[in-house]
Amino acid sequence: MGKSREQRKEIMLEANILEALDHPYILSYRECYENKMEMLCIVTEYCEKGTLEDEIQRRKGDWYKGIAPQYFDNMEVLTLFTHILLAVKHLHNRKIIHRDLKAENIFVMENGELKVGDFGTSLQLNPTDKQCMTVIGQKQYISPEIFDH
Repeated sequence: MGKSREQRKEIMLEANILEALDHPYILSYRECYENKMEMLCIVTEYCEKGTLEDEIQRRKGDWYKGIAPQYFDNMEVLTLFTHILLAVKHLHNRKIIHRDLKAENIFVMENGELKVGDFGTSLQLNPTDKQCMTVIGQKQYISPEIFDH
């Protein structure tokens, strides 16, 4: 079954934002099309290793099976954090706020580079906007001071 008009508008907005972004640490847009079931599909580059959350889970190990955890070393953490920060800086320079930045929305390439993706809740500010007044996201990821208001 096809999406409502509002849902289609949100998907097209996500596709338009993704298409306008060209950065090595942001997921590359390929195309957007409507399939036979009238569903809009956004095609992006393929991320061989899944999400950062998948990588974290893989590295946890399993003591019951005798598999030791494989922790990220300091250089890996700094590199991954830098990739994310550069992507966010690119977004903010274009007045785009991601609003759902979490391990499940950061994708891992075969070479270990990270790519920020999933712009479904992102917001494109007007050039005159000084700040964003809306709050969105899952409560476990919202800062306590925002959540209290």
